[in-house]
Amino acid sequence: MKPGSLDGAATESRPTHLQRRELDDARSEDDYTTPEWVEAPGVRYVPVDGELELLPGLRLVPAPGHTRGMQVVVVETGGRPVVVGGDVAVWFGELDEPHTEGQLRVRALDPSASRVSGMTHGTCR
Repeated sequence: MKPGSLDGAATESRPTHLQRRELDDARSEDDYTTPEWVEAPGVRYVPVDGELELLPGLRLVPAPGHTRGMQVVVVETGGRPVVVGGDVAVWFGELDEPHTEGQLRVRALDPSASRVSGMTHGTCR
């Protein structure tokens, strides 16, 4: 998740966990995102370095590609995991022939399903 990509009211008093690199890039790179979104009032960030288990069966996994600090959320279901991928791919077909480090990591997880923003068609076998 990019810093500031959620409505500030929705995240006020709730921490937003994201990769430290993503937060650093959002705060320092020109034209990365809207600065006012990154430093919105009430938003609290928890910088993460690498994988983090948020709760049993729920973890963050770095997935560089769309951005250097991209991450995905992995939900362990007792079977094959569900991966909430955000911008790790535009559509499932990209995961059939992964090109980025993040796409390769998602495929290595052998997910039963992937949620990919902007997905239009295709499969994830």
